[in-house]
Amino acid sequence: MDNADFMAMVPVPIPRIFFDYVIEAPIRKCLLCERDLLEADVLYMVEKAIKEPDVLYEFAVCLPCMQKSQQMISPESAENIQAFFVERVNLRARARKLLAAPPPFTVDDWLTECLVTGKLRTELREYTIYGLFLNDKILLGELPYLISADALVEIASLLSQTTKDEMGRFSDENLGVPPEFEDLFRKRTPLLF
Repeated sequence: MDNADFMAMVPVPIPRIFFDYVIEAPIRKCLLCERDLLEADVLYMVEKAIKEPDVLYEFAVCLPCMQKSQQMISPESAENIQAFFVERVNLRARARKLLAAPPPFTVDDWLTECLVTGKLRTELREYTIYGLFLNDKILLGELPYLISADALVEIASLLSQTTKDEMGRFSDENLGVPPEFEDLFRKRTPLLF
């Protein structure tokens, strides 16, 4: 992400949909280094998987930790994911269109449909949302976005076994997925990285 991309983002207060569902407040700590994200002046990402009405998992990771964690993605998987998104999604065009609307901007405008399939959120029972944040603001631009469970299964099928094993290990060590959702969770993996 270059400075021109960063400057095009619009900061708005973090909406409830990205709050920690237990304490009903913004996620405060990086999952990996436990840095206080609301005061650290560092970019961070939040990933939150939802199976209505439940939250399967949610976490925040600062950009430095995310960059280190990208090592778990094999070159083959990274290439496959990049090709998938190049073919199916134009994030810049989507951001330009959303930011061309008259303010005020709301996060809901970015999360109305699946980024990949175009299926409306109101028609989905399972999906994952992603956002980019700085302190107590979400940055509207190419993110946030929503990806349906079906699209995530499709993306997971592009991952090498090595990457799936690494992401499985990451999930086992860092995410507390309720036992009743473990089978569903194994079909899709966290994509923040």
